[in-house]
Amino acid sequence: MLPTVVLIEDNAAVRDAVRFSLEAEGFAVETWESAESLLAAEISAAAACLVVDFHLSGMTGVEAVEELRQRGVGLPVVMMTTAPPRALKEWVARTQTTLIEKPLLGDTLIGAIREVL
Repeated sequence: MLPTVVLIEDNAAVRDAVRFSLEAEGFAVETWESAESLLAAEISAAAACLVVDFHLSGMTGVEAVEELRQRGVGLPVVMMTTAPPRALKEWVARTQTTLIEKPLLGDTLIGAIREVL
């Protein structure tokens, strides 16, 4: 079994599809429908990587990652979005986060996760 990926995605269909794809590649996956639900819980000690949607209902993916960083969670991050705004691209560059654009084609996400691990 490969490392555990923590996925925050508010769209149930996307969340299920991404989880299925990651599990098919051998990753263990913990899914969360919102940043708030993850922040109210504890990240598993087995977690090796965060995959976060930028456009979440409520707190954004960036806000979630910044809150996790303040809490001392230093896991590598893959941020997913459609048409990333300039401010997000600048944040990604400053924080050494990996950015991938939706739709997730081929093995883009799998490759990004393997690269950050």
